[in-house]
Amino acid sequence: MYSIKTILKALLGAALLGQYSSPALAEEEENETEQVVVIATKTPNKLDDVGSSVTLIDQEAIRNSQKVSVYDLLRQVPGVSLSRNGGIGTVSTLRIRGAESGQTLVLIDGVKVNDLSSPSGAFNFANLTTANIERIEILRGPESTLYGSDAIGGVINIITKKADAPFSASGFLEGGSFGSAAGAVSLGVKRGRFSGNLSVSAMRTDGISAADSDAGNSERDGFRTLSVVGNLSYRILENLKLSGFFRTGDSRAEFDAFDFNTFSFVDGDGVTKTQDLQAALGAQWSGLDGRVEAEARISWSNLDRFDSENGGPSFSSESRNRTIDLLTTIEAANGLTLLVGGQFQAGEIFTEVFGFFAGTLTGTANINSAFAQVQVSPADNLHLTFGVRHDDHQRFGGHTTLRITANFKIKETGTILRANWGEGFKAPSLFQLFSSFGDLGLRPEQSQGWEVGAEQPLFGDKARLTVTYFTRKTSDQIDFDLVTFKFANIARTRAKGVEVIFSAELSGKLSVSGNYTRLKAVNLVSGGMLLRRPKNIFNANVTWAATGRLMLTASLNHTGRQLDGDLVLDGFRVIDVRISYRLNDQVTLYGRIENALDQDYQEVAGFGTPGVSAFAGIRAGF
Repeated sequence: MYSIKTILKALLGAALLGQYSSPALAEEEENETEQVVVIATKTPNKLDDVGSSVTLIDQEAIRNSQKVSVYDLLRQVPGVSLSRNGGIGTVSTLRIRGAESGQTLVLIDGVKVNDLSSPSGAFNFANLTTANIERIEILRGPESTLYGSDAIGGVINIITKKADAPFSASGFLEGGSFGSAAGAVSLGVKRGRFSGNLSVSAMRTDGISAADSDAGNSERDGFRTLSVVGNLSYRILENLKLSGFFRTGDSRAEFDAFDFNTFSFVDGDGVTKTQDLQAALGAQWSGLDGRVEAEARISWSNLDRFDSENGGPSFSSESRNRTIDLLTTIEAANGLTLLVGGQFQAGEIFTEVFGFFAGTLTGTANINSAFAQVQVSPADNLHLTFGVRHDDHQRFGGHTTLRITANFKIKETGTILRANWGEGFKAPSLFQLFSSFGDLGLRPEQSQGWEVGAEQPLFGDKARLTVTYFTRKTSDQIDFDLVTFKFANIARTRAKGVEVIFSAELSGKLSVSGNYTRLKAVNLVSGGMLLRRPKNIFNANVTWAATGRLMLTASLNHTGRQLDGDLVLDGFRVIDVRISYRLNDQVTLYGRIENALDQDYQEVAGFGTPGVSAFAGIRAGF
């Protein structure tokens, strides 16, 4: 019987052998279509062939949405619920299928960007705009076999713009309500062996009062952000390519204060300044006529935050994550692909609290991992994957996860059947381990989940209907124990539900799409519903291409009632209306009205949301 350490060494050895015995990686898909995704298996696959629930938001969809914030863009994704503490720029969290916000792994060009210094290690979407993004892939369900810790709920990979022509230039400029303005410019060059793209984007707004204006708060809380993104690649040989990526961000957001006398949020002069940096360097090889492909990559993710209140410092934090990824893909035979890899992560945080509760916190932890996956297609309409991963955490030791997926297409009807079962785990955050409320004896959170679904083309493939049932149980979940006043493995949760996705081309000019999620997320210890998990979420879009140049779109988001603390937040319906007019092949004018019915609602108790607002802009590409 082989030990886990023996298996770990064998897998890493196979990864390294594959990389150095065949020094090259075949050319990437140059014309990747919207039907190809990588996130499900870490290899390119047709969306119709994967056995997992994946949503792809491509560049055209991002552009047509006119959304400036990634947070607002993700609102239309099935199975996703959102919570924001006020207007744009305030703390913005996301939950997939009822999992905690810290149980979703967020990547930008494959670089982990979760904030290690936050209590649960969650990613804050507050500062992330859509300006420099080419596509987003969202993978739902426990995905720790390929992605390790933090992937209990799922994985979101945000892919930035790459050069796709000898020379390209694009940009936009818009303005609107609340003193808002946003703009971006992107330049790309692709000549010979070199490819590079540089994007710069910025936005500002006077904002709304973060504390709800219905409670008498009127001071606006502004926000501004600037980001620079670059992608470079150089092909040294036909089968050897070097690549690099960097992203920097600088943001300033105002927030309101908590009044301990009234136990509510009120106007205040809090300010959060955030600086972040993500970077990666990689090399890709291929050999044996492209049957062996390998990649080695090192990445960095830094996040620095500084809070001040009443003109003085209140909190600061530094989050550092360093990762080495090794990945080898071997096409062993037609219909049989092997993938082996290793990952080595080093995380570090430093936080400082000022004032009455002054103190500092420093914590580090490393995770070394090895994984393997087999993709097999016994027939052209049957696709199976089997995966295993072992993670060795510096603090709590080893943990192994498994995953199985299946995709079967009934050729006569075009029906696609999907099923999968997988395990997830989440290592305790550094804050949960090392803070004064922490415990070095914490165990990792563990989950098991499965789903079954069917996708059916209708009316001669002019419409498509997908129905998926999912369930997940999580044990050893970490929560704050009010008895010991420390974090502890005291929670067990269960989330189950149904996702329904529909799209149809009603005519050459009119199309509709929508999705509905029914979710029941329960604390199995107390029996109560989990906070900020609405039972019902419905999204719908209607698009009318009135002419070859004029397009009109209306979208609806209905979010049902949800529990937040001791309060039940009312459900709400937000309607957006958009229009765009293409002057020529290069220039488009556009405008939108958000929250057109001026719905008054809350996503988080005590915090306001924007009322009806209007924006207009111009977009160009050459």
